[in-house]
This record gives sequence, C-alpha cells and structure tokens, in this order.
Amino acid sequence: MELKVERDEESSWTLFQRRSGEWHWSVVNGAGLSANSNPSDFYRRTAAYLGQLAAHGITLHYRDTTCS
Repeated sequence: MELKVERDEESSWTLFQRRSGEWHWSVVNGAGLSANSNPSDFYRRTAAYLGQLAAHGITLHYRDTTCS
C-alpha cells in the first residue's frame, strides 16, 4: 500500500492511500487524517494509522509531499 501526505492552500494536511493495482489516490477515512489544520495532531494520528497497518503485516510505502 502507498501512503502520501499533501497540504492544501489552506494549510490543511490530508493522508491519501493507494492500494496495489489501484490507479487513483483516495483520502484515508479516519478522524484527523483529512483536512487537519493542526500538523502536530495530524502527524500523531498518521503515525498511529501507520502503526495499525504495520501491525497487520501490511507493507507500506510512505512519502510526505510537504517536505522539501
């Protein structure tokens, strides 16, 4: 599974995912993972989500497009 972080014009962070074989990205459903204007809260929730996926043995590819 691929995960990526994007920040929009309003400085809100959103986590997107794309499963193997999928072409389009979709927003991750979860509290604080979409249009979150608090970066500390967003990244804490993102880390918890990645931990849940990893605990289920899901291989992840993560990138943060907000970093230069």
